[in-house]
Amino acid sequence: MADKKFIFKNNGNDDYLGIKCFQVNPNVEMKEIPTNGEEYLLKVMSERANYASIATCKLPNSEIYKNSTSSYKELESLDSFRMLEHPEIPDKLKPTIEWQNIQTADFSDLHMYVVRMAAKRKGELQGIFLKSFKDYIEEGVIQWAVLITSIDPTLSHVVGLTQPKVDAGLETILSLLQKVKPGQTIDRRTGLWLHALLAATRQPTQPDTSFLLRRLSRRCAEIRSHINIDHENAVELATPLNIFICIIAKYFGQHDLGDYELYDSKVAQIYF
Repeated sequence: MADKKFIFKNNGNDDYLGIKCFQVNPNVEMKEIPTNGEEYLLKVMSERANYASIATCKLPNSEIYKNSTSSYKELESLDSFRMLEHPEIPDKLKPTIEWQNIQTADFSDLHMYVVRMAAKRKGELQGIFLKSFKDYIEEGVIQWAVLITSIDPTLSHVVGLTQPKVDAGLETILSLLQKVKPGQTIDRRTGLWLHALLAATRQPTQPDTSFLLRRLSRRCAEIRSHINIDHENAVELATPLNIFICIIAKYFGQHDLGDYELYDSKVAQIYF
């Protein structure tokens, strides 16, 4: 390796960023097929001169945003904002990083399976959706509150869902979580639907979906904070909440809401 270092010098020109890096001898002739380096540079610079410095294109916004949501509920007061703060977790209920990694890996496998299945049966998705939700649709709208409290989710329920429909289901689950009393936890069926809808959530998430996921994570953390750690089933009650907090934080990128061991894990420290 050469010991010498070559440094570009300004030489007093304040506009040095505009100077060409490669100079071509003015005696070099333009050729259709360059035969040396300077002829090639001359041809490239000549072709570049035919293009504008900035290129723009017209995006088909109607296609991009037709399945996107565009609104969310504003917080009504400062007290509401304080309620959304992420509560502290007792050490007894805090999952280890290793446990969280296992949950994230398992969920990743499930999420990818749903994505692959939806792609494989793309032409059938509309029919699958109508068949799965036929008893729970009124005027084209899924009656999520009735559905979630009536039956368990299946793969057929999630593969045909668009992201706006997934968001509507997550909103309903958030409303159900608001009704969980202190000391209790998320019920089994609601937990199954939350897990299923998370598996159907598209990545990368849209801003509205990310906002909704953060609200769900905070609510799970709030429910967990009210569990009596002296209760014999305290860990069991906290486990489903830990899973959802873990998935939202580590899989969907809301790392500041996760249960990281800041002093024990170098991996966790990169998020803070």
